[in-house]
Amino acid sequence: MKSRTIVCCVLPAALVLAACAKKQPEPAEVPVDPAISNCLAAVTAETGVSAVTPLGTTPTKLGTQVMVEVSGADAPWACVIGADGLTVQSVYYTGKSG
Repeated sequence: MKSRTIVCCVLPAALVLAACAKKQPEPAEVPVDPAISNCLAAVTAETGVSAVTPLGTTPTKLGTQVMVEVSGADAPWACVIGADGLTVQSVYYTGKSG
């Protein structure tokens, strides 16, 4: 009689655990904004540092400003992207130089 009780209790618990162990769906890939990608590449080329992270974008009269964190820098770097959303018009450090 005791063995039936154990089977009755263990089996439902095993099913619950098996349900928890199911693989979670992969998160959807976020589309890469070409303005951000081009800015990251330009900042990497300018600084020689590949550890760069986008901080955000701001629309401007001339296109888009992209702010970028560069590993080891005291302040962010920025790019101005043209109205076409692709062309990097300028890359500059937003902190004090020297």
